Amino acid sequence: MYFHENVLKDMKNKTTTSLTYTSKSPVTMHQRRRPRRPSLSSREVCRWRQHLEIKFSNKTEEDITKSWKRSKQAGNDLMCCVVFYNQAQSKWFEEIVTTTLEME
Repeated sequence: MYFHENVLKDMKNKTTTSLTYTSKSPVTMHQRRRPRRPSLSSREVCRWRQHLEIKFSNKTEEDITKSWKRSKQAGNDLMCCVVFYNQAQSKWFEEIVTTTLEME
């Protein structure tokens, strides 16, 4: 019995020390050392947002709208080409099928 009690005490000590070690992990220790930052007030947030906004000149805005229109037009042209390609392919397929049936 005496040996069994000692083993139980040792196991209990080991588990409690391992639990306390995991609770004192480096992350929590770092969090304890680091002071809390004060939260920003809404006024400061608005000031930072205005500071970070990019103000475009009129010329830059015009260039952006022109390039957007060109990009949109190029996309429309591409879609027209795809439609024409699909029409040509279906027409070719119909011709192949009809000539094959005529040959049989």
